[in-house]
Amino acid sequence: MLGKIVTAIGMVISVITGISSIVGAGCSAVTINRWAGMSSGVNAVFGAGLVAGIIAMIAGCLVSWIWGLVIYAFGDLVRKTNEIAENTRK
Repeated sequence: MLGKIVTAIGMVISVITGISSIVGAGCSAVTINRWAGMSSGVNAVFGAGLVAGIIAMIAGCLVSWIWGLVIYAFGDLVRKTNEIAENTRK
């Protein structure tokens, strides 16, 4: 159960981080265009933010899933060890 909770929370945080990176890059691109008049810098800033946001979402979800599996496997190992200990005492 804990593994599922950790995975879900990690995935939600990853998606929020990725979306905020994309939105932040869009706001930066608009600011650069408005104040500096640099249209070429706008595309570079927005493109970099878009790529960073997508990578953050994918990598964050993958890492959250792997940590969830690790926590689940550890919990299963502890449960099986307790069962073996109980059967040995009988």
